Amino acid sequence: FKFVKSTDNVDDLTADRIKSEIEYTVETYEPRVKLTNIQVVANIDGHTFDVVIRYNIIGIDASPQQLSFVLQSSR
Repeated sequence: FKFVKSTDNVDDLTADRIKSEIEYTVETYEPRVKLTNIQVVANIDGHTFDVVIRYNIIGIDASPQQLSFVLQSSR
């Protein structure tokens, strides 16, 4: 993701944009999963975004899955 070009963009508006892009990308290109929740929180003090994606794998009997990571500016 290249949403963050400076620390000025670490805000709730950008977090919502990141969330929408993740949702679109997963739903468009990953038919094997069903999203249940995406959480993107702007960490203004840390100049990062904390991301949690929760999903179910379609077609198998597995517990819900979760992926957590941090996005930070590359500059």
